[in-house]
Amino acid sequence: MASLLHIRQGLQQYSVRIEYLKPLAKYNREKPYLLGLDIPLADESGRSNLEFESITLKAADARIVRDRLSVECHGFELLTLPPEVMARHFDHNDKRLEMEGVHAILANKFKTDKVIVYDHAYRMEEQKNEEAKYTFSNRPTQSIIVRNPHADQSTASGRKRVETFLSPDERKQYSKDSCRIRIVNFWKPIRRKIQRAPLLLCDPLSITTDNIIPCDVITSTYAGESVFLTYSTQHQWFWFKDQDLDEALLFISYDSSKAEDCAGCFHTSCDIVDDIFVPSIQECPRESVEVRALVITPLGR
Repeated sequence: MASLLHIRQGLQQYSVRIEYLKPLAKYNREKPYLLGLDIPLADESGRSNLEFESITLKAADARIVRDRLSVECHGFELLTLPPEVMARHFDHNDKRLEMEGVHAILANKFKTDKVIVYDHAYRMEEQKNEEAKYTFSNRPTQSIIVRNPHADQSTASGRKRVETFLSPDERKQYSKDSCRIRIVNFWKPIRRKIQRAPLLLCDPLSITTDNIIPCDVITSTYAGESVFLTYSTQHQWFWFKDQDLDEALLFISYDSSKAEDCAGCFHTSCDIVDDIFVPSIQECPRESVEVRALVITPLGR
């Protein structure tokens, strides 16, 4: 994987605010956890032990170097979807058509006929208030956007996720000795281009294991492990300003060819705090769709 440090030089930098996991001593004694269940608890404070801190930092607009970025070399890239693909799959707010579209896009991108699309979520920005924060620790549904730097799965959890969607025979057929299995996220705006709460992506080579904190996540359908970041001045964040309706981000959440504790791309939504025009949430709330899929390719491809 190639470093993005040389690409970042000369790019327009913007001040943004995100919510990092606090580097608390208690996480040496108890593992971070989140009960992502849409049911009331007798004591809501027991839903999670995650605590976050607000950090303002610089993020680079990578739009002018988008052609130099690739999901293979850097863990993420920006695609422009052809008009016929938009018209057929993404102009209708139809979940089935969108999932079919992502299947075709990833099959073509990775030159494989083995793509398993398994998750689809619409996300919409909501008015901030004391009852509704944008964090993992108390979001009521998957539709809330998240401003906490994270990767969707640890390597161990990614393996578990893969096994969930493969039969015993397929697990043998697609073993790590013959195939590479990746979980790929597909993320794009709906209704309007992104002018609020854009998605940031972190250069994987700017992250050290000291800042990576695994977290147990339990939902009504799955128990796994996400990974959060604590703050470091070394982190290099990128975004694509004014991401339009026909532009989709691809980024990796799991890669069977990687041995690290987390081989996924760390990402987060953010608040733009620079002195540039940002429309109000009433005028232009961020709305997006995210689709996740397994992509299986023979080794060497």
